[in-house]
Amino acid sequence: MAVIKYTMHFDGDEVVELENPTIDDVLRWVKKLDGEKNTIVAVQLNNGSTAEVGGGTGGRYKVNTRVNGQVFDLASDISNSYERIPLIVCEDLCFYPEKYIVSLEQALAAMRHFCTTGELSPEFAWSSDQDYYPFEPETRSDAEPPWL
Repeated sequence: MAVIKYTMHFDGDEVVELENPTIDDVLRWVKKLDGEKNTIVAVQLNNGSTAEVGGGTGGRYKVNTRVNGQVFDLASDISNSYERIPLIVCEDLCFYPEKYIVSLEQALAAMRHFCTTGELSPEFAWSSDQDYYPFEPETRSDAEPPWL
């Protein structure tokens, strides 16, 4: 069983760091993401694995994890599009392919599973492709397919 070692999230303009929070704390903070003042919840487990949920604007979220040194993005079950969706994450305007934008329900379920097991939820698709660059919508990763 995984143990949450550390979290960081925004509470308005304040950065809140906490050691040993509960899974319920983490899920409550994810529900408060609004894409304006509360834009990220980051978790580190005792085994060193990490996960972040960002966004919140219009019910859109971005989830990524680092497990065993490898980064994974939670993939949407709705779209495979590379159309860029703007989200405020950690006070930065980022542009993510729509294929990695998920619902609140997906973000909560993925975080619950990660915080409980330290693993990626098998009920969702995860991608380890580094196929986007989030800070400039016109800049593409070498792995990103050409625009249609």
